[in-house]
Amino acid sequence: MQVDEALERARRLTRSGEDEAARLAYMEVVRSEPTNVFALIELGNLALAGGFRSAARTAYAEAIKHHPANPIARVNLANVLRADKESAAAKLHYEAALAIDAQMHEAHEGMAWALKEIDPDAAERHLQLGFLGRALVTRPYRGP
Repeated sequence: MQVDEALERARRLTRSGEDEAARLAYMEVVRSEPTNVFALIELGNLALAGGFRSAARTAYAEAIKHHPANPIARVNLANVLRADKESAAAKLHYEAALAIDAQMHEAHEGMAWALKEIDPDAAERHLQLGFLGRALVTRPYRGP
């Protein structure tokens, strides 16, 4: 099976809520192409949605290792780090993401949370940049 086909199969399985089959499909992609940024990020997302934080961190870190200029991988890792109370490390990844894409809403949102306690004024600026014009965020339903 081609990598693109395997990746699309993993995405279909994820959308249909077949998490274990999706995980195996993503792993098939990663075995064929260990540096595939889409597979690594999406595998991390799937792991995080299933409560496997350490696996998500590993997948995002691997994506950054091979694709350091990918702001999505950086923000995803930063979000997990922030949730794990590693604010300083999270801040570094938010900063890196914003250096790559200064308009990335998700990076501004995360940076606002990371700065909330240490620099409220900067946090407010990032909050405005992150949520301006997009106060509602939709997420896929992950229940039975």
